[in-house]
Amino acid sequence: MAASSGTLILIGKQTGQSYARGIYIPDAAADVLRFDAGAGPSATSPDFATWSEDVILRDFVALGAPTATQVRLTLNGTPTSQLLRYNLHLVALAFRPQQNLTIPAGARLGGINVT
Repeated sequence: MAASSGTLILIGKQTGQSYARGIYIPDAAADVLRFDAGAGPSATSPDFATWSEDVILRDFVALGAPTATQVRLTLNGTPTSQLLRYNLHLVALAFRPQQNLTIPAGARLGGINVT
């Protein structure tokens, strides 16, 4: 396997605005997701993303599955109980599980690959 890319789809709780954030998915376990900061997601992109309003994560789409089997989301550097399995969130799947994770305004969303 190899590194891959993906997209997070979020909805603003106050405005209803849709947000799409590109992500770089590293291949190695224990490595962190990287978030697009304007130039496309890459291995050198920031390891967190923030939003100016409370948002709800609705969809997580992965272009391919890395060696790691899932990602644990983090908020402000603290692991959450939210695990996303890459094989359930591949772009080729017509029906991916809908997410419902609220991310407070200004909180740093991140992710750590786990096996």
